[in-house]
Amino acid sequence: MTDPKHQSTPSPSHASQPSDSGKIANKTTCKPDLLPTPQQIVEHLDRHIIGHRSAKEMLATACYDHLVTCAMADMTGDDVWPDNHVILAGKSGTGKSAMLKVLGRYLGIPVVEIDCSNLSPAGYRGINLTHVYNDLEERLVESGLTRPAVLIWEEIDKLRSTVDEAGRYREMIQVDSLRFLDGALCGSDGTLDPTRILCIGCGAFGGIDQIRNPDLVSRIGFNSARNPSHGSGQYTPPSLDPEHLVKFGLITEFVGRFSRFALLDPIDHTVMRRIITESESSVYRRKVEQFRLHGVRLSFDEGALNAVADLTMKHPVGARGLRLILSRALAPWEFQLPHLAEQGVTEIIFNEAAVLGLKEPEIVRASSEEGNSIPLLEARRKAASKSPSQRDEGDDLCLF
Repeated sequence: MTDPKHQSTPSPSHASQPSDSGKIANKTTCKPDLLPTPQQIVEHLDRHIIGHRSAKEMLATACYDHLVTCAMADMTGDDVWPDNHVILAGKSGTGKSAMLKVLGRYLGIPVVEIDCSNLSPAGYRGINLTHVYNDLEERLVESGLTRPAVLIWEEIDKLRSTVDEAGRYREMIQVDSLRFLDGALCGSDGTLDPTRILCIGCGAFGGIDQIRNPDLVSRIGFNSARNPSHGSGQYTPPSLDPEHLVKFGLITEFVGRFSRFALLDPIDHTVMRRIITESESSVYRRKVEQFRLHGVRLSFDEGALNAVADLTMKHPVGARGLRLILSRALAPWEFQLPHLAEQGVTEIIFNEAAVLGLKEPEIVRASSEEGNSIPLLEARRKAASKSPSQRDEGDDLCLF
């Protein structure tokens, strides 16, 4: 999910959806010259990311505390303590990375990602944390001062240690990170101050549910109920705690550098349906805006929206599957999109059968032809920045 500058309005055929149960009804106003409060940060996240209330609150509080502490240090010369680092656990496609990118844009701070699955221990061939620190120093240090930033440790669960050689290799990377997480100066010039960088570890942590709640493990026989003492469907597994991550395979010293741990909610059909229609960053809204820019109204009725949600739930990539489902349904119409308005098409209406590919969507035409909109023509001119001769010559490709 991205954070588009436009905010399109859903079709009137969309049914209203319930808001998050924990959302505060009275919204606060953010003054442009003040850092948003944690509540204001969560309210902004709610516009783009559906659900995950507790994770949003924890993340908003961590970012607010970190930025205020950095600002106070600039004013007083005091040290910044690296005690706000967060770990977010959730299945792929639940919104971890999207939440952090929306947050970075809203707060106006740099958000940098490192892929833990591609890291090597210090002294071994490949990209190690020393390379990461040098890059961060180049990006974030200005006049000897490190800009406050967020560093996303993507796939942090891939650092789990095991008894085999690969596991010991990954454990070495965890050890390499300890001084950085503690706030020791690093970088090629020794000017990168990690205390001004909020670290957010993101990962799916497959199997963590069984560690948090052993009763989720399937059993055979008369005692096969998941948690008979709590009743079917009524038991909420315990929160994510440091000991769960240690049992998962992260070393105690590494986990101890993080102070906040949050679980993202699983995505069911209801949540997926809300992601489609309520999130201002949803791919569905971007598709509607794309068609509107070309002078064509794109509509999905209730059956079509439910079908999109059902098809997306069948894919293991969570909300990212929306791109696939919508792209497949819209492929022939997107191909013709620049010419549809010229042909008199004003609206394309999808029902369930059209989403499933069983029939064509309903096409509404106007009596007179309509040309492309002025913003679209301007965008096409800007995209065609090269002359035909330059396009014929082509550009060299640089492969790394």
